[in-house]
Amino acid sequence: MKSNMYLSKLFYLILSFFVLSCSNETLPTPNKLSQNLGVIPSNTVISVIAKDNHNVPKSDGVIEEPKIYAVLDNIYDEDGVEVLIPKGAIVTGIYSNDGVTCKVSWQALYANKKAYSQKQGTLNFRNVTQPSFCNPQRGIKANNRLTIRFN
Repeated sequence: MKSNMYLSKLFYLILSFFVLSCSNETLPTPNKLSQNLGVIPSNTVISVIAKDNHNVPKSDGVIEEPKIYAVLDNIYDEDGVEVLIPKGAIVTGIYSNDGVTCKVSWQALYANKKAYSQKQGTLNFRNVTQPSFCNPQRGIKANNRLTIRFN
C-alpha cells in the first residue's frame, strides 16, 4: 500500500515537471532580439497597444515624452516557425505632439515587462522602423492600437 502511495506521488511530481516545462516558453535574449530584427522583411507591420493616455498639448505647447506599448501578436519568421518578437513584448517610443504633427518614434524592444524593468532590450529598434503618426487633436488613448512598419 505504501509503495502505491509513493508511486502515485512520484507520478504527480513527474507530471508537474512535464507540464511546467511545456508551458515555460523561452523568451529571446536582447542579443537574440537584435538578430531577429535583422531578418524581419521590410514593410512588415506589427500591431501594438498604448499602455496609457498620451495627452494633447495646450495652445502653443509641445509634448515630447517616452511611452510604452505592448505587442499584440507573435511575429514569426518567413517560415512561420520561429517567434522573432513575442506577443506581449514591450516597445518604447517617444510620443511627440505639437498640435500639428503627432507621431511616435520607436526606440527599443524588450522581450517582456521584466526585461523592460531591467532595461534588457535592443536599442536598434529605432534603426529598423518608421515613425507612426496619429491625430494631433486626439492624441493617443490607453489601449489604442498603433502599427509599426519596418524599413
